[in-house]
Amino acid sequence: MKCALCGYEFDPDKNECRGCPINKKCRSICCPHCGYSTIERSGIIDWIKRVIKGEKDVADKRRD
Repeated sequence: MKCALCGYEFDPDKNECRGCPINKKCRSICCPHCGYSTIERSGIIDWIKRVIKGEKDVADKRRD
């Protein structure tokens, strides 16, 4: 993954973000170089983008 702020490339699976004190289960990914945090990509967002573009949902076999 490439940090959107500083451009540093890192492995998001080795995320060392400790989480927020309020929400320990947050899905943010923190850049180990500059500390910039971003949200993990959501499957629902990808699905919405496919629907908007008019692509066929592969998981929905009823439409075939």
